[in-house]
Amino acid sequence: MHIDYYFSVVSDWAYFGGERLERLARRHGATIRHKPMQLSAVYAQTGGILLQQRSTQRQAYRVTELERWRDHLGIPITLHPRHYPVDDIPASCAILAAQELGMATGDYANAVLRAIWTQERDISEPRTLDEIARGLGLDADAILQRAQAPHIRQRLADNTREAIGHGVFGSPFYLCNGHLFWGQDRLPFLEDVLAGRVGACAGAPA
Repeated sequence: MHIDYYFSVVSDWAYFGGERLERLARRHGATIRHKPMQLSAVYAQTGGILLQQRSTQRQAYRVTELERWRDHLGIPITLHPRHYPVDDIPASCAILAAQELGMATGDYANAVLRAIWTQERDISEPRTLDEIARGLGLDADAILQRAQAPHIRQRLADNTREAIGHGVFGSPFYLCNGHLFWGQDRLPFLEDVLAGRVGACAGAPA
C-alpha cells in the first residue's frame, strides 16, 4: 500500500508527524511517496492564512497547541525558531533531488524539519542543506547540483497543483487508498487504513 505524503518543509506539524509516519509505514509494509509542496501557493488557492498574517489570538493558540503536542508526544520543539518563516524552495528542491537520485528521502526531509524546529538552522542556505545531507551519509554535491535543475522546480510546482487537486489545504496531508487525512493527529486513522480496518474509498485506485 502507498501513502502520498503532501507536506511543507517548514511545517511545524509535519515535523511532529514526520518520523512517526516513517515508523507507521514500516510497521505495515507501506511505501511513502514524499511530495513536498509550497504551502503559500496551497493557501492562496484554498483560503488558508499564512502564520504571520493571522490574528494575534490565532497565533497565540497555535503556540499553546504546539506546547500541548510537544508534551504529549515527548518531541522537542523550538516554539519561535530563529529562521522562521524562511524560503522553502531550496530545501523542497533538495528533497526532490534526493528522491530522484534514489536516496533516503524520508530521512533527509525529517532532518530538514529538525534543522528548523530544534536546531535553529537556516534551511534556505545551501551550506545547511549540504551539511544535513553529509550528516546522513548522502552525496551532498549530487543533491545540490540536481536541485538546481529546472525540472526539479517544475516537480515542486506539479506537487503543489496535484495536492490542491486532491483537496489538500494544509500541511501535512496523507492520501492512502482514497482516504485523505489532514494533520499529524490523524495518523491513528491512517493506521486504520493501513491495517485493513477501513476499506478503500469509492473511486480509489486499485
